Amino acid sequence: MKGRIPYKQMFAQAVRELHQPNCLYWFTSEDEARIQKHNSKYQQQSSLEEVLQNLFEPTAQHQKEHFWQVADIQQELAKHLRSKDIPNLSVIGMALKSLRWSRNFRNGVRGYYLMKKRV
Repeated sequence: MKGRIPYKQMFAQAVRELHQPNCLYWFTSEDEARIQKHNSKYQQQSSLEEVLQNLFEPTAQHQKEHFWQVADIQQELAKHLRSKDIPNLSVIGMALKSLRWSRNFRNGVRGYYLMKKRV
């Protein structure tokens, strides 16, 4: 396309569309999930996420022995990391969220159903 960009026309079209009924001008939860899934291959994984993936894997077996609270995960990490490298609970929680491992409740307590991998 040669010539000038018709900014006034573009703005007028955008305003008109915004005034249409049921016009969504934000991302829905489904949109966000799709975008996150698409972008995940371009995101750099933290070393903590790598350690967690080396130690654990999510499981569909919802049994007591597979239920891990974040504090339990921190204690397991302490067995494999130097004391100065053990992350706090908040950092572990963010890494778990980033890994998209589903959080569950067991007897009103929040945690994750995970299986320990053989290390």
